[in-house]
Amino acid sequence: MKLYIVGNGFDLSHNLKTSYTEFRLYLLEHRDEVYTDEDLIISKGDILRNFERYCQPNDLWSDFEEQTEKIISEISEGKIIIFEEEWSCKLDIGGERHKFIDFFKKLIKKQDSTFDTDIYHNEIQEYALKYFNNKVRELYIWVPYLYISFQEWIQTIILKNTKNIYEIDEDSSVISFNYTNTMEDVYQQKDVLHLHGSVKNLEDVVLGFHSPEIDDKLPGLETSFTKEFKETQRMFAEQGSRKLNSNKFYDENIGRFYKPVNLLKDSIESFVKNKNIHEVIILGHSYNKIDWVYFKELVRCAPEAKYLFSYYSQNDKENINKIILENKFDIDCEKIHVDNFKIKKD
Repeated sequence: MKLYIVGNGFDLSHNLKTSYTEFRLYLLEHRDEVYTDEDLIISKGDILRNFERYCQPNDLWSDFEEQTEKIISEISEGKIIIFEEEWSCKLDIGGERHKFIDFFKKLIKKQDSTFDTDIYHNEIQEYALKYFNNKVRELYIWVPYLYISFQEWIQTIILKNTKNIYEIDEDSSVISFNYTNTMEDVYQQKDVLHLHGSVKNLEDVVLGFHSPEIDDKLPGLETSFTKEFKETQRMFAEQGSRKLNSNKFYDENIGRFYKPVNLLKDSIESFVKNKNIHEVIILGHSYNKIDWVYFKELVRCAPEAKYLFSYYSQNDKENINKIILENKFDIDCEKIHVDNFKIKKD
């Protein structure tokens, strides 16, 4: 069986508008469209301006994903001023939560010295944390709506009239790094793993960055993506339990642009397992370091297969050399210009 690995270059070669530049243009063209989130209003133009305050991606999709690390860092390390005092956006470092509640008690005492803040401690705690959550939400409301805008944008990418340009064997297996269904709708492939989710499963779309530094800085982030964690959260919610020891908005959005690599590696293993893969063909991939972890898992699962690394540019060839040498891949492999995989014209 052949296994095809396709990256964003595969879609671009079909003239699909899937580059970061196209996403940026989408936000610009719809910059006056607004989202209403309770008492807050934010436009797509605001979202783009906020994103580009932290990130300056080029046209490469991998570069866009790398840039999103800055969003994670910004929220995790961000500070917020409340009543002229500076606080961590996480509000859970070194007892800062308790300090903030005490701070709120003192403010109340200033307003009414006769008010017994100890009797109403629970009510004050709930109000203080809700107030804090709203302030952080005002500051970072653009983060979830950048993600939502992205989900909306990928739905605008049209496959109609797209022609197949590559010789793809029928009944092959495919691991796609793309959100489009090009392999299914244009090449009629049935066995496709969308590693980062797809336009047909928007809630499963993975967009962002992963690094050991993030895991060290934010322990527990990886496990927050597991089914077990989500099931536990659902059970707590059904029981009416509330988590008050950290900021709600922070909890919900710190992982918005985090890539749960270990879960994605598991999905590769499950997909490849029990398949007799004799040839792996990589098309339209930049071989950027951000994706090396997936290639390592693939080689581990299919070490005997022959690997055909397609390249489009000299930079692609250099990245292929890097991925093989630096990961010490002991595999049968070949570098082939991508045009050699295209359908031969008469």
